[in-house]
Amino acid sequence: MARVLIIDVDAMASEKLPERMKLVSKETGLEVLDGAQLVTFRGESCVLKGSRKPHKLGSTGKIYVRWNDGFEQELYPSVCGLEFVEA
Repeated sequence: MARVLIIDVDAMASEKLPERMKLVSKETGLEVLDGAQLVTFRGESCVLKGSRKPHKLGSTGKIYVRWNDGFEQELYPSVCGLEFVEA
């Protein structure tokens, strides 16, 4: 017997990301701004240079950091214990 998966596309389309979002610490809930000193889950230190909020539901967004050696990299916010929430 074949199984059929029914997806309510209209319900999915009605769910939207908030217009305004901010980057916060998962631990404290406080907003994190560019220039903040961050520590990764590996204990590495870096500085927040910028961020990009999620572009669709299920996305986490991205953060941009500068390491102590000057190298810059794009990371998922969770690497540094951060997340985007409605502002």
